[in-house]
Amino acid sequence: MFQLLIHEESQRSTMYSKNPNVPEGVIPNVMSEAILNRSDDTDTVSCYVKCNNYMLDTNIFTTDIGDIVIDKAEDNRRYFNVSNVFSNVFVYGQKVPDTHVLVDLPEEFNDAPETAKIIREQNGTYTFTLDNEAVKGRNRHLLADMLTERNKQLSASDWTQIPDSPITDEQKQLWQTYRQALRDFPNTYTGGPNDWQASFPTKP
Repeated sequence: MFQLLIHEESQRSTMYSKNPNVPEGVIPNVMSEAILNRSDDTDTVSCYVKCNNYMLDTNIFTTDIGDIVIDKAEDNRRYFNVSNVFSNVFVYGQKVPDTHVLVDLPEEFNDAPETAKIIREQNGTYTFTLDNEAVKGRNRHLLADMLTERNKQLSASDWTQIPDSPITDEQKQLWQTYRQALRDFPNTYTGGPNDWQASFPTKP
């Protein structure tokens, strides 16, 4: 299952895999054990985590020992202090700021989350519908072999449409129909990525 972190004003979103162990209202954008620089001489321990995912401009992290404040950020590292009674600290991620909302993507989009279209209702809630253009784009990605063959057959039949082609006007019309079917096939095919050969347009 997936979650979308949506910026309320711009409606831009970032997708994350939902983790049932992450507390509510927390972005799973760290999910890493902190590195502790332990010393017996102090009451606190300096820690840091490496943050490879996109980070928001907020300095609150949620960990398995509670919320903590980030002291400083350098490159992809975030530093903070904890009591030296802790032997390890696991950082889930940042708390969702007021500028954003974290919503669950409906389960029907689990296999193709990129095909979900976000709609913000007047009451501020979010609903999701199928984005037909995104579906077409996903199908084209999955059907790369089919597109290669389609393009190959279009190139191989270019000669049928030149003015001095040695075929009759009736034959030329049949080839035109075939070539148009080749062009339309990526948008009209509705089968699986491994079954397209059975539906592929047939030469005249």
